[in-house]
Amino acid sequence: MSRRVKCVSHLVVLAFLALVGRLAFIQLAMGPQLAAGALSEVSRAVSLEDVTRGDILDRNLEPLTGTYRAPRLVVFPDLIAHPARDAAALAPLLGVDAGVLAGQFAGSPHRLSYAVDPAVERAVAALSEPGLAVATVTFRDGPGALAVHLTGYVGPPQNEVQAAGVAPGGPDLVGLSGLEACYNRTLADSASRRSAREYVDAAGRPTGIVAVDGTDRDPGRRNLVLTIDAGVQKTVEGIMDQYVPEGAVVVLDAATGDVLAAASRPTFQPQRLASYLGPGPAGNVFVDRATAMFPPGSVFKVVVAAAALNEGLVTPDSTFYDRGAAAAPVPDWYKPGFGLIDFAHAFAESVNPFFAQVGLELGARRLIDYAERFGLADPSPTGYPLAGDPRQDWSLVAAPDNLANAGVGQGPVLVSPLQTAAMLETVVDGGVYVQPRLVRAVVRDDGQVVQSFASPRGRPVISAQTDRELLSMMRLVTTAGTGREADVPGWGSAGKTGTAQTGPQGRGTDAWFAGFAPWPDPRYVAVVLVQGGADGGRDAGTVFRLLLEDLLGGKELTQ
Repeated sequence: MSRRVKCVSHLVVLAFLALVGRLAFIQLAMGPQLAAGALSEVSRAVSLEDVTRGDILDRNLEPLTGTYRAPRLVVFPDLIAHPARDAAALAPLLGVDAGVLAGQFAGSPHRLSYAVDPAVERAVAALSEPGLAVATVTFRDGPGALAVHLTGYVGPPQNEVQAAGVAPGGPDLVGLSGLEACYNRTLADSASRRSAREYVDAAGRPTGIVAVDGTDRDPGRRNLVLTIDAGVQKTVEGIMDQYVPEGAVVVLDAATGDVLAAASRPTFQPQRLASYLGPGPAGNVFVDRATAMFPPGSVFKVVVAAAALNEGLVTPDSTFYDRGAAAAPVPDWYKPGFGLIDFAHAFAESVNPFFAQVGLELGARRLIDYAERFGLADPSPTGYPLAGDPRQDWSLVAAPDNLANAGVGQGPVLVSPLQTAAMLETVVDGGVYVQPRLVRAVVRDDGQVVQSFASPRGRPVISAQTDRELLSMMRLVTTAGTGREADVPGWGSAGKTGTAQTGPQGRGTDAWFAGFAPWPDPRYVAVVLVQGGADGGRDAGTVFRLLLEDLLGGKELTQ
């Protein structure tokens, strides 16, 4: 009998716990959905968002998509008693034909797209029409959008695969590029944060009661938080709009390797996509040059120098006789030649024949190995997987006649500005490579973290001794070498210039500067690519200096 009582007691307790668990699940997990369903039974809602979709936020939780709010006219046709009168009163103020406006006062509850100014608001109030209201609408994509090549854009699905990514019951929109596409299933949503509602009775008849939700939250919505700093990004884009019509700039936090800014020019505005889709040269505005591949020119000498120093092939004092235009295996950019020059000053002056010879002595296997150690075979930052570019094939360095050109960053060598920034970050970080991080977390509207992205563990690339020597050589670039224009007054800087030949027979050039500031305790790593620039030191170096002057004059980073 005692055992039976115990068994029954256990079963009762288990049943009670199961009941409590089920109730908790219904209340906590399904509560928001059930509440939304109940609300939809007693009201008809008009969304006060143009796109019901999760936000893409910077590290300080500021929207990067140019989110803004503006008043709009909300219409509940069942409650409009005098549509012709109301249309006649409002049409002149809205700049629309009265007959057209009267036709828009019919159908289901909806929102009109006309801009609403104070005169319209006063006129609506004077009409005292329960079916007309002015409400504030949130527009997700606006003219103040930042980092648009990274965030990407949304639009109607183009195929069945994309159509499967539309949120059930939500707008017929999906992410088509950038992070919008990469995280479409995370960001897709159907519930509006704010709505204007017309309440109805059990038979579906209007009660005459209209209200605006004031919560400004969607419990199920998930937002993407990046490492981007909107202030740094805005500074970068302002500088580029003045000095870089075509190219890219990437800025990393020197302490963490986080991506603070990444911008590409020319650019586009996501809310005006149609204006860029016609024939003509505008199509290249969608290319993200911050993650695209380009010949780096002499910027790649950072890898060559690091490998040669680390392997003991040279020291900063090793010498070479530069014959200028007559030098072999490749001629020098300085036609008279520098004569007898040591390795440190050859790095500072970007002496091509010295580095071509060092590349040959390293050999293809070791040069490729160091390029990969510095992250130049991985295009992706943490949180943003990117498809590799088939043109970036490091095995081509081993092909006949390619090794000497690879030693000066030409031939088969291709890198992205983001990869180049990570390469520089490795030198700043004591010779330890850390994959740059772009995405910090996925968070809900209530602040709960759904998924976090930690920076990967770093891997040693070069010795501490090699790193110290390389840092000194990079400082020499801005004090006595080709990068004098990049030295930041009052702060100091270090880095490497590059002028890469592009196009058939090298008919075009791209200008690079990759560096960090201030010296000797850097806060920022920055890479500037000016496509069509003639000289890395003058063109890209000047942009670097102007940018760092602005950044270092601002506030401390928010960690």
